[in-house]
Amino acid sequence: MPLDLPLDVTIYHPPHSSINVRASTIHCEEVGMGMKIDELDADSFVRLVDAVSLKSNAPAMIMSETYKMANYVKIVND
Repeated sequence: MPLDLPLDVTIYHPPHSSINVRASTIHCEEVGMGMKIDELDADSFVRLVDAVSLKSNAPAMIMSETYKMANYVKIVND
């Protein structure tokens, strides 16, 4: 898969509805790939933070990373 390839990604996280993001590839390997989130809607942003928070034992770190992410990702209203 080429680098900087634009992607529309849907993350399914039951019981919540889907998280939709626009991303681009930043690295590809035989065992997987990495992507950078370029854009997501406000509802998906909240659902993504909630999904990560549910799996974390460090809520303060999650909020710190959330503020950093908000500076680099275009958050749109749908």
